[in-house]
This record gives sequence, structure tokens and C-alpha cells, in this order.
Amino acid sequence: MKPESLRVLRKEILRAYEAPLSTQASASFPWRVLRCMTRDCVSISDQLREQLTSCCDREDAGAYFELQTFNDPQSFGSASEFLDATSLLSFLKKYPFGKVALLDPLLQAEKRFHRAEKLCRISNRRIKHFEKFPYRLSKKRPAFHSVFHAARHLIRDMLGPLDLNLIHDHARHGPGGAVGVTGSRTTAYYKFSAPSYTVTTRALPLAQAAVLADPLWRRYVASDSLIGDPVPSVEDSWNRVLYRFEVVNYNKVTFVPKTAQTHRAIAIEPLMNIFLQLGVGDLLSNRLKTFGLNLFSQERNQNLARLGSCWNGRWQDCPVTLDLSMASDTLCIELVKALLPEEWFDHLSDIRSPIGVYGSEVIHWAKFSSMGNGFTFPLESMIFYALSLASCRHFGYDKSSLAVYGDDIICPRGVALFLVEVLKYSGFSLNDSKSYILGPFRESCGTDWFLGTDVRPFFLKRELKNARDLIFLLNSLLSSDCHYFGYSGSGDTWGSACRFIVGRLPQVIKKVLLGPRSEDKEGHIHVPWDVGQKSPLTLWSRDCQCWTYASVRSVAKEYDGCLPPIYLQLMWDSFGCVDNVERGRTPLRLLALEFKEVVAPCNKSVVTRRMSTRLSLAMLFSNGWHND
Repeated sequence: MKPESLRVLRKEILRAYEAPLSTQASASFPWRVLRCMTRDCVSISDQLREQLTSCCDREDAGAYFELQTFNDPQSFGSASEFLDATSLLSFLKKYPFGKVALLDPLLQAEKRFHRAEKLCRISNRRIKHFEKFPYRLSKKRPAFHSVFHAARHLIRDMLGPLDLNLIHDHARHGPGGAVGVTGSRTTAYYKFSAPSYTVTTRALPLAQAAVLADPLWRRYVASDSLIGDPVPSVEDSWNRVLYRFEVVNYNKVTFVPKTAQTHRAIAIEPLMNIFLQLGVGDLLSNRLKTFGLNLFSQERNQNLARLGSCWNGRWQDCPVTLDLSMASDTLCIELVKALLPEEWFDHLSDIRSPIGVYGSEVIHWAKFSSMGNGFTFPLESMIFYALSLASCRHFGYDKSSLAVYGDDIICPRGVALFLVEVLKYSGFSLNDSKSYILGPFRESCGTDWFLGTDVRPFFLKRELKNARDLIFLLNSLLSSDCHYFGYSGSGDTWGSACRFIVGRLPQVIKKVLLGPRSEDKEGHIHVPWDVGQKSPLTLWSRDCQCWTYASVRSVAKEYDGCLPPIYLQLMWDSFGCVDNVERGRTPLRLLALEFKEVVAPCNKSVVTRRMSTRLSLAMLFSNGWHND
């Protein structure tokens, strides 16, 4: 293909790729896809088919969610039957409908948020009472006292002595927002260069020590100097560093999408609090890994869930899955105080936010920490693991069938009911709809298993606004079964649904943007090789001896201008780049961020994390493109 023709074709592809659907088509498109899927599925009951069809015709989200009673895995005899039904009933379960009739996710989230705070206050009073009068707990629940005593010892061993220097070594800025740093400007660049560092009163001495202990950071805050200038002493930097801080004793409550029916409450922490919290969180995660609790991988939970769904051993030893409702929002203060060593509890209390602000409402937290706090996840995982392991040992079980990842808990069936009571006493509520003790189904860490078969459905979580979204939906539904292009794949589950989607794609997209199956589900349409070779941009590379194909990627925009001194001072040396500054290259991780490929010279700087991308048509290599 001539270069001129290729340039014209690229422009046409990118224009069609981002061309918006009409508002009416965008709103009705998921319902029309679901209607096609319902028509394709032959194994569901006639009653479910009629009701789904009615919901699609009326585009009634409220009626759709009332059909979840058909999604009980205990009522299905095979994995294929359950997968067909749950695929239809879960397809729009997390779709962002917004506020529609009988469906207000924000209102539901606010109700759950206030209910969680009320439960924390009740739990605080209960635990405080029994800590003061332990004999009363022993009289009512004699086993609880020994379980909590064992859990305290386990947590003490897992935490070890408090080492502030080690915590400081792990401290870092996270990728999200903070009080004073919001919007798209949430990279480390903007956080280091923020005009003021927000921090709570109790965390101020720790935050000040963290800045003063880092020569590069101290030099920037104290003198705004360039590389090569002398680093000022701690004494000379003291006042300048102190004036940089802004005391705010609160975090900001907000809500993010979770499902179509409700949102999730999170709290945006002060800038330096989250810096210190992430130091604790990373240290906890590393220490817990040495005790068999690996928070860097979900494999153990997923494997045990699969094993539990097809268990053929002793009934009591079968792994069962437990899921807690609002676990992070019901982690109350008195429970953490009762289980953690005093020095650790005091330190975590110093760097948490005691007050939350939501609109004009001021909340004095009864919970210890919330989602958004840098140590919430490892802290709650450690507490659940300690309580679960102590309960197992109380009944003579080892930890071979025990796994914890956040609020996803797997334990032997013989100890499950007792553990549920321990968790309820601790202030947590069991999510009955996602906990499975009996039957052939298990769910944990994003995997669903029915008699050893993966039955995880696809959830459409984003609006369908343009061809990019339609390609994502198409690839998610069918992966490599490309019968809608005339290829007879191994399955024909959603045939008419995929043909409907392909029929709405621009002609240039479905003729040119063809490539192999990959993790990227929105850059090109996944097809087998015999279909993909029909694209004019599918070419054989002599140099690499493999096929190349076209795919649309988002890359970072480049901005003219010199890199700010703060990049070189705070991030170059911190990331340990061995290249010299004068060589004119910047570390890739500074520029790539969440994008896949970025190469930029030193006189081009990328300083935002979002809202600064452009589309590029890349030619990618494939070594394993075949009819799979």
C-alpha cells in the first residue's frame, strides 16, 4: 500500500473509531444486545425468557434486577445451564444506568454508608463492654474469649515490633487523588509540587520528618534549587518545610460506581496521610506474605474456590466461600484496638483521619478506616486471617483450606458457621447472596466455579458511546469464536448478538481493524488468522518473520518544554535510573503511567495521568496468530 493511501486510511480509521453514537442509540444499544443474547440462549426456562424479553422491550432496569431470583446456582443441574442464565442476568448488573425510575445508586449508597456508621457505633459499645468485663463474654460465648486471645497473639507475631524507619522506607505517593490534589493532576509530579501538603494534626510530626529525611525532597521544598546545588541542612530547612504543610483533620467522602444498583463509599485522604498510610500498607503486605497471607496474588483463593466446587473428600473439610457486606466500612475502632499491639494501634491512629466530610455533613468516624485509606486493605485482611486461623485451630483444623484476600474468606466447612458468629460479634455482616457453604458453586476473587467449571459471566460496566466501546463489547462476548465473520467456531453461543454489534460498526473498522486475540479488547476485533489476513494492513514482516496487524492505541501527548527541576530532583534518583541526565532520556515509568507505549526525549514532558492522550494506529507483531 502506498504511503499516501496508508495515511488516508489511518485518518479514516481513527475518525470512525471515535465517532459517537447517537444519544438514543447509545441508551438502547445494551438492551438490544441483551435481547439478541436472550434469543440465542436455548437452555433457559420459558418464564425467564419471556420476562427478559419484556424488560428489553420496555428497557426497564428495575424489572431486570428483580429477576436475580432466577440466578440461584443451587437450582441448576449443570454448569452450562447456570452459565447461560447468569450471563443474561449479569450482563447489565454493573451497567451505569444512572438515576432512572426506581433505581438511584447514589441514594442507596448513602443509606448503606450511614447504616455502616451506625453498626460501627453499636460494635464499638459492645466490644468495649466485653473488653472491660471479659468474664461476661466467657459466660455467654466461652469459645470466643480463647479465639480472640489467639488472634491477638497471631497479629502480634505478624506485625512484629514497630519500626518507623522501615515504614518510612515504604512510604510513597499513590496514583489516586488526595485532599488538595484532585482531578487529572494526581501523579507524583503534582503531589510533590503541590503548593501545600495537607495533613492531619497527629500525622504532622511524622510527615515533617519524612520530608526532612529525604535530601532531594528537602532541597526542593526548602530552596526550589536545581540539581547540583548543595542540599540545605535539616536546621536550615525546618521552617520552610513546616510552612509547606496545611493542617486538615478530615477526609472527604465521595462515591464511586460499584453496580447499577448502588455505589461504593470511599474517603479521599489528606496528601501526606495517604503517603504515610501507603508506607504502613506496603510493609504490612510484605510481612503478611511471610506468614502465608499473600496479598499480591489471588491465586490461592481462586484455586481453593475451584476445589470447593468439586470437592470429593470429607464433608467437613470442604472449602467454602464467605463474603462480607461493607467490610471496610464496618471495621470499627474498638476491634482494632482490642486486637493490635498498643504501639501499632497508636501509630495507625496517628495517621488516620478522625473526621469525615460529606457535603455539609461532618462525621466523627466510628470506623477505624475506610476505602481510600492506604492501609485499610492489608489491615482488614490481617484481622480476618487471624480470626479465621484462630477459629480453625480451635476446632483442630490446619490452614490448608484457609485463604483470605480482603473480605473474601475461604475456610473449611466444619468451622464456617462458628467463624460467621465470630465475625458478627466483631461487627461484620455476612453477604448471604455471595457466600456459599453448601452446593456445587463457589465464588471468590473474581472467579465463579460450578462443579470445577469456570462460570464467570461478562459484566458490561461502561456506556456504549462509540466504535471503541462496541469493539470492546464484541471481543468480550466472543473472544475467538468468529462465526459472525463466516467462520464456524467451536461455539455459537451469542451468534445474533455479535452479528448485531458487527452490523453497527463502521465499514472501515470491520474490514481493517482485525487481529489476533490479546489482552487488549478495544484496539482491534479479535479474529482467527484466515479472517485477519483479509485486512489490507495485515502484512508479513521479513525482518521479524511474523505477521503484523493494525491496532488502535492510546499514547501520551507530548508537550514542548524542559522537564521541571522537580522531575529530576525527586523522581530520577528515586527511581534509580542509571542513565545520565545529559543523555537526553527520561525513565519510561515517568512517562508511560497507565499507557502502553511511550518514548519521549528529555525536552518533552508528560505531567498528567489522564485527559492527555491521543489515538495512534500501531502496527503490532504476532507470533502466535492461528485458528484457535
